[in-house]
Amino acid sequence: MTQPHSTDHNERTWIPPPNGFLKRNLDAAILKEINTFGGGLCIRGEHGSYIKSKSNIFQGISSPSSEAECANPMDPAAGIQ
Repeated sequence: MTQPHSTDHNERTWIPPPNGFLKRNLDAAILKEINTFGGGLCIRGEHGSYIKSKSNIFQGISSPSSEAECANPMDPAAGIQ
């Protein structure tokens, strides 16, 4: 019996950074219905080892899409250093 395999062509694989570098992966979501957006990031080393992560939720803003475009989760003021 053969094992089923994935036919999802949108499947993604994490690609490590070059030796001596870190990799930052970001994601964000906008919930216009409740005037909120959030974002998060994960930093990993060259072998995939966890270094640091952070997430934030912003509520009660006047324009979630423009705030999301301006937010920089790597800004030292955001707590990642």
